[in-house]
Amino acid sequence: MATSIQLRGASQRIRANRCRQARPRRAAPLLLYAALSCSVAHADDVARQPAAPGLDGSELSLKAALLTALRLHPSLALAQNAVQAREADVLASQAAFDPFVETTLGHNRDAHYLSSAERTDPQARSTSTHTTLLGVSAGLATHWGTRIEPALTLQRVQQTLGTVAGESSLPAAQQAVVGLKISQSLLRGRGVIGTASELYAARHARAAAVESAVHAAQLQVLDTMVAYFKLVQADRNLSSFRESAARTERLFQETEVLVEAEHRTRADLRQVDASLANQRSLLLTAQSDLSLARIELALAMGLDGREALEWLPSDGFPRAHSGEPEAQGIVDRSLDVRHDLRAARASTRAASTLLAGAERNTSPLLDLELSIGYVGGRNQDGIGSFLTSPAYNIPGVNGGATLKLQLPVQNAAARARVERTRADERSALVQQRDVARRVSAGVRGALADMRMSALAVTEAARAVELLERLVVDERDKLREGLSTIIDVVFTEERLTQARLTHVARQYRYAVAWAQLQYESGALPSQETTLLAASYDLLPSERADEP
Repeated sequence: MATSIQLRGASQRIRANRCRQARPRRAAPLLLYAALSCSVAHADDVARQPAAPGLDGSELSLKAALLTALRLHPSLALAQNAVQAREADVLASQAAFDPFVETTLGHNRDAHYLSSAERTDPQARSTSTHTTLLGVSAGLATHWGTRIEPALTLQRVQQTLGTVAGESSLPAAQQAVVGLKISQSLLRGRGVIGTASELYAARHARAAAVESAVHAAQLQVLDTMVAYFKLVQADRNLSSFRESAARTERLFQETEVLVEAEHRTRADLRQVDASLANQRSLLLTAQSDLSLARIELALAMGLDGREALEWLPSDGFPRAHSGEPEAQGIVDRSLDVRHDLRAARASTRAASTLLAGAERNTSPLLDLELSIGYVGGRNQDGIGSFLTSPAYNIPGVNGGATLKLQLPVQNAAARARVERTRADERSALVQQRDVARRVSAGVRGALADMRMSALAVTEAARAVELLERLVVDERDKLREGLSTIIDVVFTEERLTQARLTHVARQYRYAVAWAQLQYESGALPSQETTLLAASYDLLPSERADEP
C-alpha cells in the first residue's frame, strides 16, 4: 500500500509538470486519476498535426483530384483521339455518296486525208475538223444503290476542206447533247445493306468510341477515388502511429523517473524502450506509405508527382451504411446505362452490319441502266448560238435501257469477306456478353462487399472504443500496483492495431462504395457534372470522423 501511494505521488508530479509544458491546442478534460492522462491528450494533438513533417500541408479535396484527372490524364486524351479516328472513318465511308459536279472545257483539231472513194469533190484532198467543247456533268449515289448522272455537252464544230487550190472553211455548227443516266443495282450492292453497310458500320463504330471514351473517364475517376481513399488511409494511419509513439514516449519518460526513484525496475524501462523503438519504426514506415500514396494519387490524376509533396486530404471516407438495397434493380439499371456495355453493343451492331452487307454482296452483279436525253443544235456561229443550242432543233427524245449481268465463277473474295465479318461478329457478341456478365457480377460483388464492410466498420469502431476504455483501466491498475508495464504496453499496442484495423475497414468500405458507383454507371465523366452546384460527390464525407 505504501508503494502504491508513493507511485501515485510521483505520477501526479510528473503529470502536472508535463501538462504545463505541453500547452495543447485543445483543453484536455480534467481527470482525477492517472499519471499518463496528460500524455493521451498530448498525443491526440500530435495526431492532428500535418502528416508531412517540415512541410506546410496543402489540403486536396476529392473533387479537385477528380477534376484534375478529367482534365490531364493521358488515357482520356487517347480515348478522345480514338473518337476522332472513328469520325474520320465515317467521313471516308461517306465519300462514296458525296455528290459531285464536273466541268470540261477543251478544243480538238482532227485532220483526215480523203481517199479517192471518199472524195465528193474531185479537188478535195483532206478535211480538218475543229471542235470546241464545254461540258457539265454531275453525279449522285444514294444509299439504296441508285446512281444518277445528268450531263450537258455543248460543241462548236467547224470543218475546213483542203483542196488543190487551198483550204476553204465550211459554216460552223453548234451542237448540244443533254442526257440523264440512271443505274440501279438489282442483286449485288442492292439496297442500304448492299451499298451503305460500311457507312452505317462506321457510324456504329463511332458511337462505340464515344461510349468507350465516357467509360474511360469513369474508370479513371474510379482509379482516382481509390487512390484518394488510399491517401486518406495513409494519413490516418500516420496519425495513429504518431499518437501511439507520443503515448509510448510519455510512458518511457515517466517510467524513467520512477526507475530513478527506485519505484520500478530497469527491466520495466527496457520493455517500454523496446516498444518505443518499434513505434518509431512503424511511424517511419507510415510516413513512407503516405509519400507513396501521394505519388499514386498524382499518377491517377495525370500528374508526375512533383505537385504531390505536400498533399493532405481534406475529405474523409463515406459513412458506412449497412442497408441492403435490392440487387436485381441495380443490376438491371447497370446493364442499361453502363457505357462500356453500350460500346460493346454498338461494336456488335457494327459487325452485324458489315456481315449483312458482305452476305448481300456475294450475289451476282446485275445492274439496270436507263438513259434519256436529246440532241439540239444551231447552224449559226457566235457565243449566243453556242450557249442556246440546247433549245433549238430538237428532233426528239433519245432513250435506252441496258441490263448488265456478271456471274462470278468462284467468288472467293466475297466469300472470304463473309467469313471474316462473321468471325468479327461472333467476337463482338462474345465480348458483349462478357461485359454484361462482368457488370452483373461486379454490382453484386460490390453490394456484398459494402454490406460486409459496413458491419466490419461498426465492429472495428466498437473494438476501438472498448480498447480505449481498457487502456484507461490498465493505467489505473498500474497506479494501484495491480498491473505491470508490459500489460500497459501490450494494451496500448492492441489499441493502435485496432485503430489501424478500423481505418482499413473504412478504406475497404470506401473502395466498395466507389466500385458500386462505377459498376452502376453513376460516376461522373465530365467536368461540368463535377462542377454542378447540385452534384454532391461524397454526401457523407468526413461524417465518419469523431
